[in-house]
Amino acid sequence: MGKASTVQLLWGLWKLLNGLYGMTKGNELLMRVGAMLRRYYGSDQRTAYGRIIPPSLFVPILEEHGKIWQLDYHVWKQACKLLKSWQNTPLADRYISVNISVKDMYYLDLYKVFTDLVKEYEISPAKLELEITETVFMDKPKEAMSLIRRLKEYGFVIAIDDFGSGYSSLSFLKDIQADILKIDMDFLRKTEHQERSRIILRSIVALARELGMPTVVEGVETLQQVEDLTKLGCNIFQGFYFAQPVPVAAYLERFGEEKAVAAAES
Repeated sequence: MGKASTVQLLWGLWKLLNGLYGMTKGNELLMRVGAMLRRYYGSDQRTAYGRIIPPSLFVPILEEHGKIWQLDYHVWKQACKLLKSWQNTPLADRYISVNISVKDMYYLDLYKVFTDLVKEYEISPAKLELEITETVFMDKPKEAMSLIRRLKEYGFVIAIDDFGSGYSSLSFLKDIQADILKIDMDFLRKTEHQERSRIILRSIVALARELGMPTVVEGVETLQQVEDLTKLGCNIFQGFYFAQPVPVAAYLERFGEEKAVAAAES
């Protein structure tokens, strides 16, 4: 992408995020970001609802220019609104996972933000699962560990996201008292040493189980991957093999009706 196009893209993102709170709702935000990124990058990932714009394309840009916290806060708020709307419905037992960027720790008091949000929308903190990437702990280890401890004490569920995408170590698992370990599928993809990777993955899953941490493998796209990972001891998966991203309305149409039918039959 040329320099002029880069400037145009960043200018468009800057205007978008500066108008976020007064002008843009969640779906409109995603469509506007997606439209700009399709123009400059393109994408061959499609669903019945349109193209998928991978976060790997726009998140680094927002992080680099100090704007990711605005988008993250908006998403957190929308998630809380949705959880609130599900109360006293067949979907009341569902939870929503949201991501925390390393840059969020520089701009926000995350403990205050999340506790204020669950108070404002009167939802259980356990319903808002917080996914923190391992890079947060490499960049601000003491602050991140203190944050996790306080959020867990308040009632939030903490997941370590993209484990294996950075330079994780066993001491990382020892020191961080998270609830869930999410393993990046790229741990197996991006290597010439497949057998060594499988042995390490099997050991990580076994170790996490001993520590009482459920493991989730992200980025699973084929039945073969499910079968191979199951043999390694994995039993919870996330990825396009099971479902692609869908709008909230489509999710509610499918799973809301299923839950309502199940509740009626019970």
